[in-house]
Amino acid sequence: MEHRFLLPVPEGEHEGTEDFSSQSQCRTRLGCWFEKTDAWLTINRVQLNIPKSTLICTYNPGKGSTSLLSAPYSLYRPSTTACNLGVIIDTHLTIEAQVMKTCRAANLHLSRINKIRRFLDFSSVKCVVNALRPQRVKNAAVRTIFNLRKRDHVSIHRQSLRWLEIAYRAKLKVACLTFRCLNGSAPPYRTDLIICNVPGRELRSAD
Repeated sequence: MEHRFLLPVPEGEHEGTEDFSSQSQCRTRLGCWFEKTDAWLTINRVQLNIPKSTLICTYNPGKGSTSLLSAPYSLYRPSTTACNLGVIIDTHLTIEAQVMKTCRAANLHLSRINKIRRFLDFSSVKCVVNALRPQRVKNAAVRTIFNLRKRDHVSIHRQSLRWLEIAYRAKLKVACLTFRCLNGSAPPYRTDLIICNVPGRELRSAD
């Protein structure tokens, strides 16, 4: 049974090499957590697979790397990335590794589509690459559909496909969710987060 652990490290812990009190507290708490988890798993007849476990410490960029963290069974060096529920988490929480993985996978699929591009019509190619639309690979997808060169501009062609940029897609998603909350078609846990702004004086837009 494989386990992945996320241990947020307090800010400032990596500053300097003389004070290890915070690091010692982390090792102690982590060791206690391992013992309690192992005991619970033993009671429930589940074996904890220590060699396949992943430990990651998150901290601000420029604070240095983490030192070794000791556990009851072995000595752990924190990993730079950890995969949880299909999402790759890195030490700086920038999701850079996840983005790179997505781009590599999308570019691989686009490369395969390019090999059979001459056998497909426009509608077929558009349907094939319709799901490969992250911002970093969207231009490559447009070039694949219209059979453009690498240096050709794609803005006009992207607009003809009616594909929004990632930033505008996020804004559209937020606007749609807000609209549903204001009209009572959203679940209560979302509606409770919306606070209407009531101006202190009448505005022209209220007419």
